[in-house]
This record gives sequence, C-alpha cells and structure tokens, in this order.
Amino acid sequence: MHYSHQSSQPNKAYVRRSEITFQAKSRQLIIPKEDLRINETAFRFQGGEYGRVAGSFFWVFTHPGRGSQLHRHPYQEIFVLQEGLATFIIGETTLEVTAGNVVVVPANTPHKFTNTGTEPLQMISFHPSSQVLQEVLE
Repeated sequence: MHYSHQSSQPNKAYVRRSEITFQAKSRQLIIPKEDLRINETAFRFQGGEYGRVAGSFFWVFTHPGRGSQLHRHPYQEIFVLQEGLATFIIGETTLEVTAGNVVVVPANTPHKFTNTGTEPLQMISFHPSSQVLQEVLE
C-alpha cells in the first residue's frame, strides 16, 4: 500500500481510495455483512476464504423458539450473547444464558442452543479454525 501524501498535520497520512481496492477476496479489509449471509437470520465468516485467517464465526439473529441442531466440532466453540436469552444443551448440562455472557463449549462435545426468550437472540459464535468443521448429530 502506498501513501499518496503527507498532510500538513504531523503524523497524519492519507491513502487514495484506489490504492485500497483489492481484487481478491483474500485481501479484503472490510467485508459487508450481507456478503456473509447464509439464510434469513444467520451470517457466516469462513477465515480460509479471506487470506487464510485462522478463525471463523457465525453471527446469528435467531427468532424466539428457534435454534441450532445438536452438533459438535473438533475444536472449542465460543458463544458471545449480545442480546436475548438462550438455553444451551452442552453434553449432559443445560444452561440458561442471558445477554452479556460468554459460553465456551469444549471440543468434541455435543451441543445446541434455543432462543428461549421473547425477543430475537443476537449472538456470535467463534470457531478457532479457518473453516467451520461441524458434525450434525440430530
């Protein structure tokens, strides 16, 4: 990346828009949310599609009464609840989790969640892998 010029203010550089236009998906700096949409309520970022990023995530807006199927991953999954209420089944444990909390699911542990609140559930789940690896169990 080349800087086009220095401003008259010290320590302030400017970049021409044309210089930050990238052809390859692997070089994108900003990815519009809509580019990640996989259905009406979910978005998926697969790090491997963006320059071998070593992480992936789902960003979900789940309606009340809806959720995921029972599944597992060969790595830990980290859920960040931003809004709403969810019930998680993790192995033999059932947890009721509110917004503002983080849930860590151990590797190879069957789990699922359901929005048990009355409002949409907004949540991000992080996968420490360049692609989501998932085995559906139900």
